[in-house]
Amino acid sequence: MKLKIWNYSDLKANIPDIDIWFWPEVENPEKIEAILTWKPPLGIMEKFPNLKGIISLGAGVEEILRDPHLPQNVPIVRIVEPCVTSRMTEYILLAVLRFHRQALEYQTFQKARHWEPLPLPETSSCTIGILGLGFLGKDAAEKLNTLGFPTRGWSRTPKNINGIECFHGR
Repeated sequence: MKLKIWNYSDLKANIPDIDIWFWPEVENPEKIEAILTWKPPLGIMEKFPNLKGIISLGAGVEEILRDPHLPQNVPIVRIVEPCVTSRMTEYILLAVLRFHRQALEYQTFQKARHWEPLPLPETSSCTIGILGLGFLGKDAAEKLNTLGFPTRGWSRTPKNINGIECFHGR
């Protein structure tokens, strides 16, 4: 089933057979089996004794994993949305290119009403490192590599991405 969910009303309208509760209006925490969350308050997960799954609405799961009282053996998954991936990659490309093309230096010159051409950096001499080669990191690494940046990436598990020098481990 593929749904376009833009807000909580859409969620309820598209999945009418499921009881959906919004924190803190949960009447019976024992009935909650799954949680959709992005930045949950610390300790909230332990309030749901029959939890069978945690679904991250953010790009990653670090906000969930920071909870020291996170229930053991409850799977954590995240939603992969192509639109989110492309927007994040666009943001990364913007940040890299602003740095690479010295936009901050030129803004400083502009404020001082001063013009000074800076040497153009060689893209091939500027290596980019990506920490995390999941969906977002892999997409960004591939796009940066396409622009001519030598790109290296690290992930916890081994990856093999064409044109990207990959490292892995703790």
